[in-house]
Amino acid sequence: MLASIYAGALRRSLVTAAVGNPVAARFATARALPIRTFAVSTRSAFPAAAAVTRKKTTATTTKKQPATSAAAKKATTTSKKTATSAAAKKKKEAAAKRKPVVKKKAVLVKKRTVTKRKAVSKKKPVVRKKRAATPEEKLAKKKRVMRETVIKEPKPLPTAIWNIFVKQQVAAGPAGAGVIKRVAEFSAAYKALSPVEVQKLREQAEQNKAANEAAHVAFVSKLSVDEIKQSNLARARLNRLSPSSRRAVRARPIRDPRVPKMPPNAYSQFTSSRWASGEFEGVSVPDAAKRMSAEWKSLTAAQKQPYIDISDAARAKHQKVLQSLRA
Repeated sequence: MLASIYAGALRRSLVTAAVGNPVAARFATARALPIRTFAVSTRSAFPAAAAVTRKKTTATTTKKQPATSAAAKKATTTSKKTATSAAAKKKKEAAAKRKPVVKKKAVLVKKRTVTKRKAVSKKKPVVRKKRAATPEEKLAKKKRVMRETVIKEPKPLPTAIWNIFVKQQVAAGPAGAGVIKRVAEFSAAYKALSPVEVQKLREQAEQNKAANEAAHVAFVSKLSVDEIKQSNLARARLNRLSPSSRRAVRARPIRDPRVPKMPPNAYSQFTSSRWASGEFEGVSVPDAAKRMSAEWKSLTAAQKQPYIDISDAARAKHQKVLQSLRA
């Protein structure tokens, strides 16, 4: 009886000590078996008591086994939790001891945007058909080209008495007054001039002539003989192209006092000798020209030769003078 009580107390103490410790639980189960057998073997003389104790021990053992297994499971889970929590704490402490890594700020570099120029497609030049120039346009173009080669002379002073008088009246009259409206007035004033005033106008005309001649010589001296010749040829072409209604405003050739006149040809030499003979006195010029032309045609080559020789000699002399001027 006492032994069973002792054994029960011992088992309870072992079970309570084994809670939360799997090793102690195994030891408690191992120690419980010999005590139970000891209790049965010691109480074999008392069958009734032995049966009672056997029942109690079996009941206690059957009831306590699930508790020990649950306790062992709880102990294993708690031990794992504590182990994981301890490892986590260590990791945190180690991470805290490490120096914090300072992250560098990312520097934003702006990319240079290169704008590509679009290739400009070259347009094909539009070839326009030239319009055919009219005859009037061709004539105007030809005149324009010729005028570029024409040399302009300095404007001369008036040499006529009437022109000098009108110029003086315009200068003395009110500004802006038209000359055409005052022509009648100028004419009446010119008729009323005294002989002294007319003589003054004549003297002024002589002075203007001398001034014009000096200005013309100075103008010509700046140009070469060939330049004046080309300008005169251009003026002659312009005169031929201008209409007959504008003959009064045709350009005159530039007079070059340095160049001698062209010598007359053989026919001119013949006509000049015939006029000098006196046979055509009192005969009109047209009739005399017709008779001279008929006589020239009737002459033989031997009869014409003296006039041809005179003309050739004059031309040779003229060419020598021109060459000396061009040199």
